[in-house]
Amino acid sequence: MGRDISCSEACRRTRHQLHPHPEHSNASVGGECTALEFHPFLHEVPNIESPTSIVFDLDPGTGADIRQCIEVALLLKNVIEQLGLKLFPKVSGSKGVQLYIPLNTPSSYGITQPFARSVAELIEEQKPNLAVSEMPKGKRIGKVFIDWSQNTDHKTTVGVYSLRAKKQQPLVSMPVTWDGLENPSLVLRSEGGSSTGREIG
Repeated sequence: MGRDISCSEACRRTRHQLHPHPEHSNASVGGECTALEFHPFLHEVPNIESPTSIVFDLDPGTGADIRQCIEVALLLKNVIEQLGLKLFPKVSGSKGVQLYIPLNTPSSYGITQPFARSVAELIEEQKPNLAVSEMPKGKRIGKVFIDWSQNTDHKTTVGVYSLRAKKQQPLVSMPVTWDGLENPSLVLRSEGGSSTGREIG
């Protein structure tokens, strides 16, 4: 069982998810710290070596936008479904798209990160003018970076329904259906983005 913790202590503990007093949720502790954004790990305490999902974080480089992210997302969906797995999209509330594979059996980051990297490299090989799996920003120009590196125990991804402190009018990281993702205008309206599509992800 967890213990009651002070705000200052909660704000210092960034390595693992919190286990506050049963009467207080992690969200309420974050609220007391004036947190606007929530970035959870892919694992749950105490099983910090066992992710509950795999994530692909699609980040458009300079000269690319949400349209290319959606195109890459659909390519990933096709590959993942051919493997007999499910893939669920959400917009990040910033400028990209994030895709999640739920894991219903125990796994480890030693398995999930190499898998995610292999899939990202496959998409890059199939569509070299559209996608890139390497991290240097100079290689992302006009392309979508498929960030597979989030699949590790020390990185986090913005949570579902978290606000984003990106603009004067906050956007939201929110799940979308595949039909909704293929119709950017629906997501634009839901997040108050512009007609260019650059603000929906």
